[in-house]
Amino acid sequence: MDDGRMAGMVVYDPRKEGEDQFEGLTFDALEEKGRFQYFFHCPASKLPVRDVLNLHRQGHKTEPHIEIGAENYQNRCYYPNNILPHLKSAEKYLFLFTMCEDPFHCYYKRKVIVGYIEKSGSVYSPPVRKRPDRYALKGDVRIYSFDDAIPIDEPPLNYSWYTRTHLVCEDDTRAILGRFSGRKDITEACVREIQRLDEQNPKMYKTCRVLRGQNCPFQKTECRRWNLPRKAMLLRVGIDKGNGGVLAPLFEDGSFEYIPIPETEESAEERTYETTIGRNGVPLSNYLPKRMSQMKLHFDPEFETLSYGDMPSKKAYLKKLNYGDLLVFYAGLTPYGHVGAPEGLYIIGYFTVDEVIDLSDLTPKERKMRVVRFSNNAHLKRTESDDETIIVTGKPGQSRLLDRAILISAPRKAKNDRMYHAVSEEIENRLGISGSIQRCMPPRFVEGKESFENLLRMLSL
Repeated sequence: MDDGRMAGMVVYDPRKEGEDQFEGLTFDALEEKGRFQYFFHCPASKLPVRDVLNLHRQGHKTEPHIEIGAENYQNRCYYPNNILPHLKSAEKYLFLFTMCEDPFHCYYKRKVIVGYIEKSGSVYSPPVRKRPDRYALKGDVRIYSFDDAIPIDEPPLNYSWYTRTHLVCEDDTRAILGRFSGRKDITEACVREIQRLDEQNPKMYKTCRVLRGQNCPFQKTECRRWNLPRKAMLLRVGIDKGNGGVLAPLFEDGSFEYIPIPETEESAEERTYETTIGRNGVPLSNYLPKRMSQMKLHFDPEFETLSYGDMPSKKAYLKKLNYGDLLVFYAGLTPYGHVGAPEGLYIIGYFTVDEVIDLSDLTPKERKMRVVRFSNNAHLKRTESDDETIIVTGKPGQSRLLDRAILISAPRKAKNDRMYHAVSEEIENRLGISGSIQRCMPPRFVEGKESFENLLRMLSL
């Protein structure tokens, strides 16, 4: 991996005439043809992303650098015999292909085309120490799932399995683009996956210049890693008057007890309200009617291994969450031993989303592996766990139960004179959400840069 110095780097600008660094490169009057560029797929991912983790023992791969729509941005890869000739030619497309390393996929160990870069520019990097200069290809990138991938050795392409680079004629280009037409572009999901995997690397092996302590001219503009929008989903959890008959306690200093709902199905869970000691040092049963003391708990979310599970009713909402988004939990709390705070709905914790796992999308073998990994989850402890369960996991160190609860509701009177909890005026102004949050459905989403940043400040993030 290079030392990443930025001195002398030049980004091609089509508005400027006579840039000497790019003389001889072709970006105009491009033809509908291209060439192949191979990359190593990361075996730790089901998505077609480069080997960020060096699991192939070929280095922590930086290319293709789909975060900015580039190839050979940080390192030379088939540079003199593929990338430089491509930049000098009238070819329009660089087709990205890889060998699928997902053992559960039908294309396992087969070489497939998973996307392309449509050439529109270049980035020049001058020589650094003993490393020669290079030109990176830059353009619009589109990546597709392995389900939509195109095997290189099947009709109409029929290329050799041993292919690493190859020119692609106009007929084959039309065939490839035709196959991808109408298919979902998953570039954004792949960038988030690269982010997730890269967190496992030590600083010196990060595949992002900025994370290695260097500069990048695209960080604040084009780089998707740094400019993808984030959102938060607010979800009500914990015991309440409709599920348990009571609210959890809120103490005078703003601290609280998180009390899960009772478990209503057969489960391997052994903890009861009486045997579970709360953060205040006493059994949770101390805050509940005596009839509930021997009931088992449905600990969901659980903050030990950071997992939250739910049934199909919320699946569509939870599947909107991406890596790095926030899943924010709020609960009904009532003052305990004081009258200094109102009964209401309070934020009690959050996950910074790591993974969203739909068990119904997995093979039986994969599902079994996930059940073992997330065995602490309340839904997976049930004797008859539902294959439709969806699991959201939190990032360690970036997910937690709060020390102090944050009030987000205010009482409102309905037309029938019954009182209910709605978003307070302050929270409505800060987070851009409104209406009743008495129930968990439908969940509220905090979207937009300003609203999301206000939420981060509320959570001291």
